Amino acid sequence: MGGAVTRSRPPRGPRIEPSLPAIGREGPTPGDDAARITALYSSLGRLNPEEVQVLYLRFWGQLEIEEIASCLSKTWSYVDQLLENLLRKLRADLKTSFP
Repeated sequence: MGGAVTRSRPPRGPRIEPSLPAIGREGPTPGDDAARITALYSSLGRLNPEEVQVLYLRFWGQLEIEEIASCLSKTWSYVDQLLENLLRKLRADLKTSFP
């Protein structure tokens, strides 16, 4: 009779909250939104296929990191680090476009 294997997650680093660029009193204009969307698509196009898959599963598929790791036959820590790095890469790309 085998018991359930319990795995504990490694401790996570501090949660990084996204910061939005300062917007004037009049709010963003439709042109600003179009430019941001264009910049985001450009940044997404520079991700490798595995990064795109992880991003899709995490945010559109709403899977937990453990579930993504299972789908990809990777470890939890590998997927967690990959997700952290790709989000950092996207933020840096967008900061370059919108300082």
